[in-house]
Amino acid sequence: MNKQIMTLATAIGVALLTLPAGAAEARIVSFNSDDGVALSGLWYGEGDEVVILSHQYDLDQSAWAKVADTLAGQGYGVLTYNFRGYPPSGGKHDIGEIGHDLAGAIAFAQAQGATQLILAGASMGGIVTVPAAVTAKPVGYITLSAPLGFAGLAADDASLLTSPAAKLFINSEGDQYLPDTQHMFDVASEPKTLEVYPGSAHAMSMFARKEGPAVQARIVTFINDVMPL
Repeated sequence: MNKQIMTLATAIGVALLTLPAGAAEARIVSFNSDDGVALSGLWYGEGDEVVILSHQYDLDQSAWAKVADTLAGQGYGVLTYNFRGYPPSGGKHDIGEIGHDLAGAIAFAQAQGATQLILAGASMGGIVTVPAAVTAKPVGYITLSAPLGFAGLAADDASLLTSPAAKLFINSEGDQYLPDTQHMFDVASEPKTLEVYPGSAHAMSMFARKEGPAVQARIVTFINDVMPL
């Protein structure tokens, strides 16, 4: 998981962000983590049923754009955001503290009127999703290629067992963290589903591969089934 150049534009004063062709307009929003770090995100669509999408180490929120746009087109509210240290979010690049960022994103979504939530996280974003689900009580959550631990983060067994949320665990068959994904699935309480795709791409990197459309469609289908509009 080598850090790559962030792709999100850094112009805070711009009201709308230009997305890929065919994408809906998204509003730039700002909020604080629960420990006070200023974060930047994108709010897609409208609706009381809200999906929060957390990114992986070597990408930023822009990698979720197609999924977010699809869900917004169906009538969901969708929040993507950049973790601390990923511009235009503030703070230092401190992976062990990003659980505070997801907590801030959840509080922000609820302040916008969210009555139901689904959380989805890629790699390290998936790690912090697991314990967050215990307190946030989403109707469902999704992890993509999430390790059991990374840089001070942990997707602990107690959280996997405790949360009653519907769970979808996704990975590719050649990813180094597939055993971790299998462990999460084995330990987690029902309802739960495990999906393993061909190839070796990691987390959101699967979106750009041959299996990408199927992975994205499965994420959307899970959300439609678990949190119908």
